[in-house]
Amino acid sequence: MRDAEVGLNTIGLVSEEEANRVLEDGGDICDIPMYHRFFFEVRKPEGPNRGGLMNLVKDNDPVLVLLALDLAPLRFVKDMREEESWIRGTVQHPSLYALLIGYNTTSDNASGYWIIEGNASPCEAAHLKIPMTFNDTNANYAGIASYAFAIRYIPPAPTKPCYSYSYTDYDADS
Repeated sequence: MRDAEVGLNTIGLVSEEEANRVLEDGGDICDIPMYHRFFFEVRKPEGPNRGGLMNLVKDNDPVLVLLALDLAPLRFVKDMREEESWIRGTVQHPSLYALLIGYNTTSDNASGYWIIEGNASPCEAAHLKIPMTFNDTNANYAGIASYAFAIRYIPPAPTKPCYSYSYTDYDADS
C-alpha cells in the first residue's frame, strides 16, 4: 500500500502512448520528464470496514482494491452483473487487484453487495458481487476494506508565463 501511495503521488504515471514513444526512440521510461506524468492523491479508508469503504465510494473517486479471493470459481462465472450467484471463499493472501465500482442493496439481501471489476486472467474481465455484512466491524470480506484506496487526479500547478524582451537601438531619423 505504501509503495502505491508513494508511486502515484511523487513518481507519477505516464500514458501508454508516451511510454511507447519513449521506448521506440530508444529512451528510458524512468527518464520521462515530470511534465509528461500524471500525479494522484491517494486517500485511504478511515477504517478497514464497510463504513470506511463506503466513504471512499461516495466521493466518486476511483477506488482500487486488492482482494484475497479464491480465484478458481472465476473460471465458471463470466459476468455477475446480471446473475444471482455470489463469489464466496477467501484465501490467506491477496490475489486479485480490481476496481470497486460501487455497492447495491436489494430487497432480498438488505446488507447488499460490493460491485467489483477486475481481470482474473489477462484480457478477460471479471465482474463480481462481493457480499456485505450487517456489522460494520466485520465487513472486511476478502480483505476488501483493508487493501482499498481511492485516487484523485492532481492537476499540474499553473505556471505564470515569462516574457523576455529584447531591446534594439532605436534610430530616431528613420
